[in-house]
Amino acid sequence: MPVSAVARTAVSSSSNTTPTLRFGARGSAVVDLQQRLRSAGFDPGGIDGTFGPRTQAAVRAYQSARGLGVDGIVGPQTWGSLRGASGPAPAPAPAAGSPTLRFGARGEAVRGLQQRLSQLGFDPRGVDGVFGPGTQAAVRSFQASRGLGVDGIVGPQTWGALRTGDVFTPPPSSGGVSRPVGARLTSNSEFGMRDAEGAPAANGARYHAAKDWFAPGGSPVSSPINGTVVEVRASRGNSGQVFGGTVKIQGADGRVWVFRHVDPTGVSVGQRVNAGQQVATVTSWASGPSHTHIELWRTFAGGYRYENMIDPMTELRRFL
Repeated sequence: MPVSAVARTAVSSSSNTTPTLRFGARGSAVVDLQQRLRSAGFDPGGIDGTFGPRTQAAVRAYQSARGLGVDGIVGPQTWGSLRGASGPAPAPAPAAGSPTLRFGARGEAVRGLQQRLSQLGFDPRGVDGVFGPGTQAAVRSFQASRGLGVDGIVGPQTWGALRTGDVFTPPPSSGGVSRPVGARLTSNSEFGMRDAEGAPAANGARYHAAKDWFAPGGSPVSSPINGTVVEVRASRGNSGQVFGGTVKIQGADGRVWVFRHVDPTGVSVGQRVNAGQQVATVTSWASGPSHTHIELWRTFAGGYRYENMIDPMTELRRFL
């Protein structure tokens, strides 16, 4: 799938040494930012000069830990704090209701964690005060959706992300379509772009008849509609490329939502699913940015043909 949807450089300079950086920025200033975040104990992912979801999550976690405005944008205040930091940022005191929690923990803090996960759309399989497999899976899914380190342990960064209220999985919106992926959606439509791996058109040209939604590997993918699963295909360990795993969901109107480059999670052909129900996770790519390739078909019988496909941005644009 093309990677043209990756945001271009988004840097505005207040000076040559303190550019304001935000999601999509690229360059040496982002490398500097990522190195400072890592030195301060906040994992930005790779030191690659690209301000992607994991760098944004690390910035937000750092801002929360330092008592700054949590907006994910690196302006003068955040730069000043980063440049004055000589070591890892002090963690919030766990005794005030935010202890580090992991598998096997019990008590009211776990119950509060489970309630918050449920509010944000990550099902812990019960609010019982016991940090069991269901809670651990929900924590890991939440961490993946926010670009945090996925370890299933609720420490200062995960607590901070849970408390910001900046959720990536809202309930179904108007029209019965729910947000399928938590990460930021790029605004451009890629439908009809020339692409060697796209759907063939009648004239023999091949096009990208879909939308690539970029998100960290492991991010939850949810059904956008109430419907029936009509195809499930595992990725077979190919690291996502060349379609990878696939889940197709057909609605009552006959249209089919297709998610590729995913790892199906607990769904099978013929199963009824609800809008907002998790059906897969984004496959972690071996090279290039991880994403799910989303198609919208007019009918299942119409199959994988360009003329059977609708630009999914006609439905997804509402989530910008």
